[in-house]
Amino acid sequence: MKKDPIKILELAETSYQEGKYQLSLENYIWCFENAEKEDPIWKSAKLGACLEGWYNLSQQYQPALDALENKKNEIYTYLQNQYDIDKFVEYVKVCSYLKIEQELINLFKLYDKENIELAKISFEFVYEILVQNREWDLCSKYLLDSLEKYELILEKFDELMRISKEAFNGEYNQIYQNKFIRDIENLFIILEHRDCQKEIDIIKNRLEIDLTSRGGSI
Repeated sequence: MKKDPIKILELAETSYQEGKYQLSLENYIWCFENAEKEDPIWKSAKLGACLEGWYNLSQQYQPALDALENKKNEIYTYLQNQYDIDKFVEYVKVCSYLKIEQELINLFKLYDKENIELAKISFEFVYEILVQNREWDLCSKYLLDSLEKYELILEKFDELMRISKEAFNGEYNQIYQNKFIRDIENLFIILEHRDCQKEIDIIKNRLEIDLTSRGGSI
């Protein structure tokens, strides 16, 4: 019988609030591992609401933290044997929640050293962490076209807002708006370190136009 990911996530959240931590953990794990199989629209949601809930639970319940760390190790082992962009994104998100970003940076540096093409593919998903950790050489090396990067950020924002509206009645709009703002700020930081004020001005003009076409500012 097909399960409803929304109901499973709601059960995980309710169980957490009621102190039924093991039941909550089981449902968060199910959402993370199976929700996308039931409905592809959960590809982004599982790395948002699901992973955030799992992390919050892990701060109160050691088995949840152990399970999250085990999931991180499982994904890392997978990536050592074969590359998969979805698995890499999962690894980025889990490392970020566990606050072990240096592990992620080390993996990206390994790609940079041994497989430039994998590094190029992965950069989009790790550049925020690279900025936060002041890895300016890597940022400059892989940010080849700032306007193209801006368009990718905007495209991703539109996709996430669509998902929020269609699947969650706009519940996650503010989260996705905040992410969009962070992505733009990080892009500007990189360009500032490359001394590219002209590119910053061009993107700011585009940003004003694009936000206006979407009903105003964020």
